Amino acid sequence: MPKKDVISIKDLNKIDAYFIRNLRINSGDSGGKLANALDVSKTYLYSIENGNQSLTDEFMQNVLTYYDVAYDQSVELYEEAYNLVIKIYECVIFKNNELFAKCEQEFNAKVEAFAFSRAFIFNDLIKYMIELMKYKRASDEIISNASRYLPVYDSNITYICGVTYGFGKGFSHNLVETKKVLFDIYDRYPIHNVNPSIKGMFYYQLGRISCEERSYLKSLNYYHEAIEILKSIYCVERVNQTNIEIANILLMLRVYDEAEKKYLELLEEARKHSFKRRMNVCLSNLSYLYLLQKKYDECAKYVMQAKKAGSKYHDLNYYLAYCAYKTKTKDNARSIISKLINDEDDRYTARMIKMIQGFVNDNESKIDNYFELIKKDLFKLDDKLEIDLLYDMVISYYVKRNSGKCAKLVEEYLNLPKI
Repeated sequence: MPKKDVISIKDLNKIDAYFIRNLRINSGDSGGKLANALDVSKTYLYSIENGNQSLTDEFMQNVLTYYDVAYDQSVELYEEAYNLVIKIYECVIFKNNELFAKCEQEFNAKVEAFAFSRAFIFNDLIKYMIELMKYKRASDEIISNASRYLPVYDSNITYICGVTYGFGKGFSHNLVETKKVLFDIYDRYPIHNVNPSIKGMFYYQLGRISCEERSYLKSLNYYHEAIEILKSIYCVERVNQTNIEIANILLMLRVYDEAEKKYLELLEEARKHSFKRRMNVCLSNLSYLYLLQKKYDECAKYVMQAKKAGSKYHDLNYYLAYCAYKTKTKDNARSIISKLINDEDDRYTARMIKMIQGFVNDNESKIDNYFELIKKDLFKLDDKLEIDLLYDMVISYYVKRNSGKCAKLVEEYLNLPKI
């Protein structure tokens, strides 16, 4: 168990002040109502609740008497909750389902006791991690509540909050907000004494943020920092996961040979350790890499392996459709593509397959219609690789069929805004 930072009397007073604020809000009372009941000014009450005014034992007792509740200020219960946070975090990172079930049971038995003690500051963070572990997603409201207590968390808990915030909130649609929260933590709180499993995954999250911003060199630096730390604690799956992110950057930078080599190595490692999710990612990304390189037989082979392994990645279906168009007879391609369209429920993938069906049937109006729809989708996503692939597909189709349209498309592509 990692060593805790020593909690100061000042922080204990802040925790007690936060408890008063939570108690008042959860009881549905305004600041004015509680201030009147305690015969103090609203300004004085808010100053206490925000930790700006010293909290006396007498004032605390008056609040507890008013709400008719008991409040456990013991160190033992606080430390029990603290240790439970660390254990559940380790379950999330190391995917220890057996220990997680015991921890969840322990929390459920203690949640009420924690709620009326100094341990209450950990309840929302624990609930958030339980949701992440069970459902792979979690409530924004819960992590926002937990983040309110950053000023009284120690370094380990603060950085756990950052790591789990990144996993729960995601990056594609919450990049600005997630970056602000995580880098604020990184800038304000020391990381050097943080537990390695926490520190390593925090650097991983910083790498993800930098990658989303296309700061690839910075991202690689964070990922390499994460790998060195995670290797030191034998966190093999998270090392594999981080290396996959590095391979993804190589793919985005079009360093195809290095990306291919890395994916193949990581695929073997994932198979060896039965990392099913990592295996599916490698298989799917190898399929895409070979599609970009126009190695259609290899692409189709890895698509089928990914599907056999249980991958639910929708784009695999349009990879397969394009490979069929490029390598099969027209009748075979039509049959394969027709089945793929009937089975597809993702709008973007369905549009890609229907455009490819237009290639097979030499239906230019269908090609042009879906090309325009797909373009709009891709410009919203800001996906350079996918935009390049789309233009390459359509230009390759028209190059020997309609030189005027092909020239127009080439000019349009060359004048696209830089991404």
